[in-house]
Amino acid sequence: MNTGAVPAHPDNELRVALTGGFPEMPSILVVAGPDIPAKVSIEFRNGREHYEYTGGVLDLDGVSLPLFRWSYSTRIAE
Repeated sequence: MNTGAVPAHPDNELRVALTGGFPEMPSILVVAGPDIPAKVSIEFRNGREHYEYTGGVLDLDGVSLPLFRWSYSTRIAE
């Protein structure tokens, strides 16, 4: 589902904006592209932080990045 608003990185990667979650989380994430995924997750501490695509964009320095909002955390079982 590529809206065409966000150019794919030359290496077939896509930058997305993240909002919510822990303050230490990055605000920009590079994912495999060029299609916008429905969800992304990041390893963090002893688990994963999950974000869902909002359908919106964040304008950053003249570039529209797909906006993902934090949805939940999961922990790695020991």
